[in-house]
Amino acid sequence: MSKHHEFQKTLGDAKAGSFVAMLVSKQLRMSCEDIFDAIQHWRLFRDAGVSIITCYHGELKFDNLGGVIIAIVDQYGAREESVRLADRVVIGKR
Repeated sequence: MSKHHEFQKTLGDAKAGSFVAMLVSKQLRMSCEDIFDAIQHWRLFRDAGVSIITCYHGELKFDNLGGVIIAIVDQYGAREESVRLADRVVIGKR
């Protein structure tokens, strides 16, 4: 199964109330997508009543500006890390 399919299944399970929290080692493990795509997914999990908890920073908090800023900065960093890794893989294959 593709990662995209697994993510959609997880989102469907969240909407069905199958779980109330998602634990990931760090934000990058949930998603390394563009910040605007990540925000849409955060909203879907929030609306389903699912907390997103990272081992690195704890629960992503969207009920205050500080929490939103931390989540955005971490997501931006996750995306940048993913892009740098992809660049290194391409260079290594050359």
